[in-house]
Amino acid sequence: MIVADYLFLLCGTIRDTMFGDIPIFLLLAANMILGVGIFLRNPRSRANQLYAFFVASVSIWALSNYFENEPDIVGREALAFFLRLDFAFAPIFYHFWFRFSSLFSESTLEKPSRRFLHTLLLIISLPAVISPFVGATLISGIDFSDNVIHFGIGPLWPYYALLINTYMVWGLALLFLDDHPLWRDRKP
Repeated sequence: MIVADYLFLLCGTIRDTMFGDIPIFLLLAANMILGVGIFLRNPRSRANQLYAFFVASVSIWALSNYFENEPDIVGREALAFFLRLDFAFAPIFYHFWFRFSSLFSESTLEKPSRRFLHTLLLIISLPAVISPFVGATLISGIDFSDNVIHFGIGPLWPYYALLINTYMVWGLALLFLDDHPLWRDRKP
């Protein structure tokens, strides 16, 4: 416990310096370079396209999450926008996570004949992406006091949470339970 407390204090001390944000931006830049590099190796590959969308969405999601907690950088007026952007990009990230996982696991969900399913998943996800910007349908009463974000949940919150968790669990299940070539050699 003492080591954990020391590391927490050390990280807090580094974070309070002007150089504390550099690792975050270096990590996001490396992530984007990796995503763009893989995409450019074969732009026509469906796996590379989905991976690039996945990396771009996770980077935007992480940046919005970072900026929603930085009133000194973006100003207090912009914090609510970045909070809403955070909530809007979470379903986009998880959608592309699921799509990449289903393609990588060689699931039958990624066959061209399943185009209807992909369109349906996009239509189902659309309200979760739009709702953070529409009134109090997903989040309400956004307030920033004592440098802490406070907000309430709206009527679409259960749908939003179910959608994100379904994408996450379904993607993990496809990766770990499907008969992927990576696992075939390890199964008895």
